[in-house]
Amino acid sequence: MKKTIIGLLLCLILVGCSGSSNKTVCTFSKGSDSYEITITEDREKIGHVNYTITSVDEQYKDLKEDDVKSFETLMQQQVDGKKGIEIEVDAKDDALSITFKLDIQKLDTIPDVLLNSGKSLDELKVMTVKDFKKTLENEGATCK
Repeated sequence: MKKTIIGLLLCLILVGCSGSSNKTVCTFSKGSDSYEITITEDREKIGHVNYTITSVDEQYKDLKEDDVKSFETLMQQQVDGKKGIEIEVDAKDDALSITFKLDIQKLDTIPDVLLNSGKSLDELKVMTVKDFKKTLENEGATCK
C-alpha cells in the first residue's frame, strides 16, 4: 500500500512538472525562406524562444562542414558577450538553417530577430505566450 501511494505521488509530481513547459510552434514563409519559432512557456510567460530561419538555394549544396563551422563562429561572434543568446548553424542539401536560441528572461538586449515584434525587452519579459502568439499570427504566422 505504501509503495502504491509513493508511486502515485511520484506520478502526480512528474505530470505536474511536465505541464509547466508547454510549447507553441509558429511558422511562416517569405520567398525561399521559412521561419519556425518555437516558444516554451514558463508560468504563462515566454521562457525560451528558438527562432530558426531556413533558406533554400542551390549554392548551399556545395557547402563543406568547415564552411558551416566558420559561418557559425562568425555568427556567434556577433552575439559574444550578450546574455541569453546562442546560435547554431546547420546545412543540409540545398538548405542553410540558422537557429537563435533565446532565453528571454536572461536577455540583456533585444536581438535583431525580435526587433520586428515592436516590443521592448521589458515588454517581452512580461508578455504571455498567448499574446506573443497573437503578435506572430497578426504578422502572418500559423501557430499550433
